[in-house]
Amino acid sequence: MRWRVGVGVALVVASAFVLALLAARVDWRDPWHPRERQTFEGAAFLAVGGQGRELDGHLHVDAPGPENTAVQTLATAGFEAAAFPLLRYRFDGLPPTLALSFAFRRTDAPDQLHVVELPWPGSGSGSFDLRALPEWHGAIEEIGFAEFPTPQMTPPDRGFAPFALVGAELWSPSWRGSLAALGTAWFDPWPWTIRSVHALGRDVAGFRQWPLTVASAAFAGLAALWWALLVPGARRRFLPALAIALAAGWLLLDLVWAAGLQWRHAAADAVYGALDGEQRTRQVTDRDLVEVARQVQWLLRNEPVDTPVLIHARSGYPLYRLVWHLLPRNAFVLSQAMEAAGPRQARLPLYAAGFDTPAPLLQGEVLRPGSVVVFYDMPNWRYDAARGAVASTDAVLPADLLLQRDRLLVVRYRGLR
Repeated sequence: MRWRVGVGVALVVASAFVLALLAARVDWRDPWHPRERQTFEGAAFLAVGGQGRELDGHLHVDAPGPENTAVQTLATAGFEAAAFPLLRYRFDGLPPTLALSFAFRRTDAPDQLHVVELPWPGSGSGSFDLRALPEWHGAIEEIGFAEFPTPQMTPPDRGFAPFALVGAELWSPSWRGSLAALGTAWFDPWPWTIRSVHALGRDVAGFRQWPLTVASAAFAGLAALWWALLVPGARRRFLPALAIALAAGWLLLDLVWAAGLQWRHAAADAVYGALDGEQRTRQVTDRDLVEVARQVQWLLRNEPVDTPVLIHARSGYPLYRLVWHLLPRNAFVLSQAMEAAGPRQARLPLYAAGFDTPAPLLQGEVLRPGSVVVFYDMPNWRYDAARGAVASTDAVLPADLLLQRDRLLVVRYRGLR
């Protein structure tokens, strides 16, 4: 009986290790330690955004640059990305109110900057497997980091605190590096995302590793299987054993989620903890969108509240925040309104005369004459006063201009004639 228990424990430990290797997507031919490393001290980076100073081989960042963002870059001698796919990075005192990104340029496209968000290392190190990025190939000529107030959580002028970039390394493929990246992907904290409210496991994309949820379920199944095969009489209790193993895996996931929640609460407390209720209300994270909504509300102050207001923006966050800030007005997302209208109601494809390239005219149930259309941060949409229309490269809206200021364009749709 004892030898069975011993063998079972050994098999469970071995299964956990093999599952970790599979989850990390380790190449079995790689060595345990990296054969090659590129090491960059923090002081080797240049603070191109914000104020930085060298001290003890570290780059101390004392103030952010434009848009409250700090950026540190390093021109490299040029190396093959495939030879160094594992990134190691270390910071000291990075506040939880700042999100962290890694950026790089390739020699074949020096004008194109590639950026990926990284888990928060705090006063420690983190790892990331760059093979998750299809852009990580060819010769790399520049690398860098950027820190900025966490979107959707931190007011832009309250997120920064001094920190130090200790250094970074790029490793050749190895078991150790892949497992370190796996640990970072599973256990290092991330800022809030839209999925954070309902995702028990990893709530961001950009990893090549298995999610912790999948690995935990596989381990629970294997543990229950070894129990049933090696312990006498346990086969009859396989389902209870599997249920216990799954419950233990769920508890592990819940503990990881709770640790991340505690970190996120600490980040929020660093911003709002010393403020009373009224002060917290004024510390919104999207003041630019609040100001845009105020301008639109003032512009439409004499309009009926049920006048359709259709919003078009570059990404989902400003779209839905503008809809929220414009309440109680009858605001919609333009693209969703057109999809809901259907091809017959949208009357596609129709084309506008007088334009150099044919462009479909848009009209549907929601987008009807008299509707107000708000374009925010959409430089491809421009108003042509001579033709009385707002147009992009693939669509035209006959409209009258109501407001054009900075990144905001507001028009009234005239409808098709």
